[in-house]
Amino acid sequence: MWPKIVPGAIIDIIAPSGRFEVEVADAIQCFLHQEGYQARISPNLLGEHDFLANSDEQRLTQLQQTLNATDSEVIWCVRGGHGTTRLMPAFMKTPKPAKPKLLVGFSDITTLHLWLNQAWQWPSLHGPMARQVALGLSDPRDVAALLKLWQGGLADYRLTDLKPLNQAARQSLTLTGITAGTCLSLIQTSLGTPWQLQSQDKILFIEDINETAYRLDRLLIHLNNVCVWQAARAIILGDFGEDLSIIAQAQLDRVLTEFAQAQSVPVFTLKGFGHSLRNQPIPLGVPATIEAANGAASVIF
Repeated sequence: MWPKIVPGAIIDIIAPSGRFEVEVADAIQCFLHQEGYQARISPNLLGEHDFLANSDEQRLTQLQQTLNATDSEVIWCVRGGHGTTRLMPAFMKTPKPAKPKLLVGFSDITTLHLWLNQAWQWPSLHGPMARQVALGLSDPRDVAALLKLWQGGLADYRLTDLKPLNQAARQSLTLTGITAGTCLSLIQTSLGTPWQLQSQDKILFIEDINETAYRLDRLLIHLNNVCVWQAARAIILGDFGEDLSIIAQAQLDRVLTEFAQAQSVPVFTLKGFGHSLRNQPIPLGVPATIEAANGAASVIF
């Protein structure tokens, strides 16, 4: 179900969340043209709303249209921010299309990842946003990895340099699970909804940004108290801030270490995925294997 995107393919661009600069659409079109793809961008992508890209009705319509288009394989989100959860009550009534699409994005797009992965059993991709890539705000290594995943699928894709954070992760092990995640605050927001994260036998990728140590601790403890983590196969923690002071980073690290040590499942860290300049693509809703030995570990897809 993971499509391979051939040169000349149409990439549908959507903006289900926050506003963006007017010139971004042209920059996205230019980038995709240089890479040998066609960008399909609605003339109504950007509306007049104060903080959303457009009205709920317009954003929902564009999302549904791209999901049902039969001539494209990839749907690439412009940016995150806020707005996707506003669409979900109506979006959940959308019939599952016959042809799977590869949704790409992160942050607020986590809500759509959870629905597509769990309700429709479609894979998706946590990865750099179209705006970031088009404006040169993404690390070239991650842009290259994104294009490789489009062109070659999951073959030979792996994430290395996982570091163990608790005793369960320091043992030599091989475990498999379905990948899920990623933005912690959106995972918390999913609680009690039809798209709530189902962690049974999952390899969970978790990241976030702009959370102080005490707020991060509150998020993690809440999810711990409602038993979100216990059924998982493993947890992989990404980045939770950028350009932090030494004190602020130490406080975040302490919260994450205490969280990891309280878990019975293996917990690892993987630097370079989240909301920072580095944001390694993470395939979601697909089988993956963690192999760990001698203090080193990798995720193999």
